[in-house]
Amino acid sequence: MTELMQLLYNYILETEFRSQLYTEQYRIQKLSVNQLDHQLQQVLPEDLRPLLDSYREALGLRQSFELEAMFLSALTLARALP
Repeated sequence: MTELMQLLYNYILETEFRSQLYTEQYRIQKLSVNQLDHQLQQVLPEDLRPLLDSYREALGLRQSFELEAMFLSALTLARALP
């Protein structure tokens, strides 16, 4: 991404993006994921917790890449509009 694209991406993440997540569906899904994560942490043996932490980090990084790809796709589409 160019510097301008990165600035726009960061601005959207800090402002508009968060406001789009205030839906009932998102709230329910987030609660479900949090509960499952907590349950998994409770039953997981101590020696496997680093693996869970690595998984969480990898998942977070993947989600970041997906968000960036969605942003770039939307930007490309917006440029194509008359």
